[in-house]
Amino acid sequence: MLSSMNKNVQCTAWTGIASTLLSNGRTSASLFKLKIGNDSKTSNHSKGSNETKKLKEVDVIIWDECSMISKTALETADFVLRDLPDSPFSFGGKRIVLGGDFRQILPVIRRGTKTDLTNNCIKNSYLWNQFQKFSLLDNMRIINADANWIKFLLDVGDGVANDYEDRVTLLESLPVLEDLVDDVFGGSNKGKDTFVPRITCYEDKNLPFHLKRTQFPVKLAFAISINKAQGQSFGRVGLYLPEDVFVHGQTYVAFSRARSKNELFIKSTSERLFNVVYKEII
Repeated sequence: MLSSMNKNVQCTAWTGIASTLLSNGRTSASLFKLKIGNDSKTSNHSKGSNETKKLKEVDVIIWDECSMISKTALETADFVLRDLPDSPFSFGGKRIVLGGDFRQILPVIRRGTKTDLTNNCIKNSYLWNQFQKFSLLDNMRIINADANWIKFLLDVGDGVANDYEDRVTLLESLPVLEDLVDDVFGGSNKGKDTFVPRITCYEDKNLPFHLKRTQFPVKLAFAISINKAQGQSFGRVGLYLPEDVFVHGQTYVAFSRARSKNELFIKSTSERLFNVVYKEII
């Protein structure tokens, strides 16, 4: 819609995976030339570079997964966008649209305490009060899910589902599996002798040498951390939890990657999972 109004829009997200899911997406570090791991509000942007000229022409910046943005990164972006046109206005007068869910994972600080993590959240930035806040009435990722599953996810994210030990008891319909790989990815032919066709690739007889390649139609499956899964949805989710989660939002993010409870499978030593929620953030 903004593009149809001749607005120059740039999409960005904090992580590389999340940015690839956006149209014309770039990581925040790449867009603003942020110095990752540096607490000072500095950037590698050069006023005469082509990158800087393109950034000056942007009208609207859509910044997704904002719960993962650090306070320092947001304030550095403000500094960069003010500095490019030498503007007194926040973000150089550009429109900044943040999107995200603060039930999800916060900025990562190596060996950071709860105080470190909450203080580094963008809600504690001097810029936060300049944003107008809107809330979605429906969870678009699981909009067709049953009401009990939606309520369970929200209760996990808000910490309402926690008992006195900050643990969540899984729904009876969520299986705790012995063999995660077989149960999640075994498919409809699990336990059966199945024909896997062998594919012989095209052989070019005009070549001066003999070339033939044989393939089998087997799909690869990958394992990623909960943090890297943020921003994505999957057809089936196998959640392996040999140990407790250790930071705000990880349990909620892990559960909500599945579009319905029928797509989530868990391998854990207990049916009571630890759930870290910093209620002062949500």
